[in-house]
Amino acid sequence: MNSSRRHFRSGLKLFFAAAIVVDFQQCNGSGRVRPFEGEKTIWHEGFDRYDFIMDDATGAITPMTAPASEVTTFGIDESIKGGKRRCVVVVPKKAAPGNPWSWRGCYWNHQPQSEVELLKRGFHIAFVAPDPGRQGKAWDVWYKFLTENHGLAKKAAFVGMSKGGVNAFNWGGVNPDKVACIYADNPAVYDEDWPKITVLAKHDVPLLHAVGTEDFVLRRHTIVVENTYHQLAAQSP
Repeated sequence: MNSSRRHFRSGLKLFFAAAIVVDFQQCNGSGRVRPFEGEKTIWHEGFDRYDFIMDDATGAITPMTAPASEVTTFGIDESIKGGKRRCVVVVPKKAAPGNPWSWRGCYWNHQPQSEVELLKRGFHIAFVAPDPGRQGKAWDVWYKFLTENHGLAKKAAFVGMSKGGVNAFNWGGVNPDKVACIYADNPAVYDEDWPKITVLAKHDVPLLHAVGTEDFVLRRHTIVVENTYHQLAAQSP
């Protein structure tokens, strides 16, 4: 990616970060955020990071310590091994009113400019390893852990790149009342999830897409998603 395109995308992400703060003013969490357990490491610009392991069979979420090699490099092992998956939470210096948070479901720590900006604005940042296919019970457990156990807002702002867009449309389309907005960078959409785009649109879930003109998903996915939104808007009284 050349520098001008990278700066353009960074600007979009910062715009997105600023815009969704307003949306969360009406999506209050349950009082003060309850502290996260486990040994913390330091993420970008000095923010506290907490790592967890989720057992898909039992729903138990257990603290773990991130390997030192992960703290300074891109990504983590996102594979599901033995029915267990990685989860991460990064905590702001001071939580914004309503305890807002963003949710990423793929490519942890890739192009994190928007998340760093959100942290500065008082958002928590959350990640849960994706399934090879559909998101289901494990994502429900993670949502409950963050909102009911720790008091984060009842609506999450989804952040996703490429396959990371799947989580927003797959899980979000089933739970539109739990989605504040979606920022998607060259997002992919599974075939079975197209009807869920209509659901998101009917619930007025805001979208911000950043897509390269040469990326194959532009016409196959992104434009179709946006056209669906425009068509439904035109049909509204």
